[in-house]
Amino acid sequence: MNGEMIREPKGEVIVIFVHGLLGGVGDSWTNSNGTYWPELLENESDLESVGIYVFTYHSDFSSGDYGLSDIVDALREQMKTDDIIKNKKLLFICHSMGGIVVRKYLVENASKLIECDCEIGLYLLASPSLGSLYANWLEPIINIFNHRQASMLKFIRRNPHLSDLDREFMNLKELSDLNIVGKEIIEDKFIFFDKFFKRQIVEPFSGGRYFGEPFKVPMSDHFSIAQPENKHAIQHRLLCQFISDFTFNKYLFPHSIKRIFSRADSHDFQENIESLIRGCGHFVLIGTGLTILQKDPFAYEVFERAKNNEFKIEIYLADPHSPDVQCRLIEEELGTLKPPVGKSGLTKRLDTLYGLWKDFDFSDNISINVFRNYPTFALIIIDDNYFIYPYGFAKLGNFSPVMSFLKTGNTDDSMIRFLDDQYVSIKNSSCDLRKIRSRGNDDAEIVKDLYSFALYIVPPKDSDLYVFGTDVLGYDVRARLNKKSQWEDFVGDAFEYGFHLTICDALYFYNVSDVKLAVTAIEYISKDFVPFEINNLRIRESYPSQNCLSVVGDDAGGSLEALHFEFVTNVYRRAAESNYSLGMAGPPRDKNIHRSRLMIEKYKAPYIIKKFCPHFTLLNKINNSSMKAVSEKLNVIFLNSVKDTTLRVDSLALMKKDYYKGKWVIEKEIRLG
Repeated sequence: MNGEMIREPKGEVIVIFVHGLLGGVGDSWTNSNGTYWPELLENESDLESVGIYVFTYHSDFSSGDYGLSDIVDALREQMKTDDIIKNKKLLFICHSMGGIVVRKYLVENASKLIECDCEIGLYLLASPSLGSLYANWLEPIINIFNHRQASMLKFIRRNPHLSDLDREFMNLKELSDLNIVGKEIIEDKFIFFDKFFKRQIVEPFSGGRYFGEPFKVPMSDHFSIAQPENKHAIQHRLLCQFISDFTFNKYLFPHSIKRIFSRADSHDFQENIESLIRGCGHFVLIGTGLTILQKDPFAYEVFERAKNNEFKIEIYLADPHSPDVQCRLIEEELGTLKPPVGKSGLTKRLDTLYGLWKDFDFSDNISINVFRNYPTFALIIIDDNYFIYPYGFAKLGNFSPVMSFLKTGNTDDSMIRFLDDQYVSIKNSSCDLRKIRSRGNDDAEIVKDLYSFALYIVPPKDSDLYVFGTDVLGYDVRARLNKKSQWEDFVGDAFEYGFHLTICDALYFYNVSDVKLAVTAIEYISKDFVPFEINNLRIRESYPSQNCLSVVGDDAGGSLEALHFEFVTNVYRRAAESNYSLGMAGPPRDKNIHRSRLMIEKYKAPYIIKKFCPHFTLLNKINNSSMKAVSEKLNVIFLNSVKDTTLRVDSLALMKKDYYKGKWVIEKEIRLG
């Protein structure tokens, strides 16, 4: 190990060459024509004030158990001995493993460098930030020679040491007071037989990780990239430009400004995400479509690794059938570029992911969920790395810029808290994809896992109308008590619901969050309606169906009709199921079965809009032969007991089903106006 000073610095900047695995002074930096890169740099007249220093370390096959920590110790002591640390600006030129050596040196000596007010430049040449698959393949040779340095280069998914260093360096770069800038140069082809070996020794996702816009040197391999032929070689020209910018302070160090990718569908961003996922322990994907999941080989790879307990996956995708999500999809159609996915694409993606999940036995390490809220941004969390890109108005998320943040440290605390809150909110409001796909299997069991909901008009408890209706049905829905009814043979299942007029049918939601959203919509809409009256209350037989007897009235002002229409638009469409969609109730009074099926498919209920028949059900199990006699008797009782045939409506009753008792109960009342 030694350090050679090629030229003493005349200013603040010194360039430090650090070679890679199996390299040395001559091997690493010398072209086959004899050009030695440090001397080539020395001949640049525009950079004559820049110092040049070459560090070498024991790295051949005989280095044995001389490992990374030993090299870092040697670099630190050599720089201290040669007084390199006195320079304010340290620019490291690192080939291959040299980049790992320097990154570890910076992590371990950050406090000293900060104390000295140093600025750091990194010019990384084919440096395997995440390791190299070829080091995995060379494992037998590594074992024979007990070569600790080569073992360090194994790909990150099998290399916790490199994974830890990656995270520590990322935190150092983004969050500490040590100013670091860099440029990453990547190789183009394999070192030999490049027609057969398509992968580079250090692939782009591993060699271009930290600084954005990595440059691939055409026709270069892992070794020639560090051996420029002459001063016109592109890697040399880029180095000179980088040194010049670093020397004359053309780089700013605003730690509050995060790395931004130009577009969510950019190759740079996609590669960065894939590389992080391959080395992580847990990741979360939240978005409308998430193009990262379009790549079948990659999706299969991550599902397989999750099944093998290598990490945990959480996926949250937009439900293409949700009205709020559809609003977003419609909005995207306004853009200049039409959406390549749309509703059918989202449905297909959910189908594909569900199939993959099923293929891997619905592993507990995989969670796939759908959300129904209007999406405003996509969020990707990979361990401590957070990526967010917005959904602009009429702008596809693919074309949005991506901002990244780190959880470790204090700089991003407020943003991380915000993103974590959003993640938890979406998680709590989403539904397991398996629950949605279980429809039609056993509807009686499914409904127990859903959240019930209905909206009724229930007369005041002391009103003649309510007392009359309750006595007939035999169930006091306000007091939640059963009563003896002389009409129990004819009541049927109307008993379960109590005396009411339906504004919004019995619906079911996947989770509490969806119910809260529906209730909020009702409260919001109800504020725009003043109390109104239902007039001319009377008994009507065979209404709304042949076997029913009901109390009906007149909605002269149209408030009842308008409320119903608002709730069809804003509540019915949000529901997951209804008694009709689950097959627990049929549409017997609708002669147009095609219309009924369409209404159930779109709105979960058939008796809506023009088929809306507002009524208070009394009995719904009367045979034809008994209808006239029962109707006449009840009509007499009604006329004698109900003195006021006008009902003032100033509130709506929010209902839920008590599954233990098998009846519906009032959860709360929502005032009009």
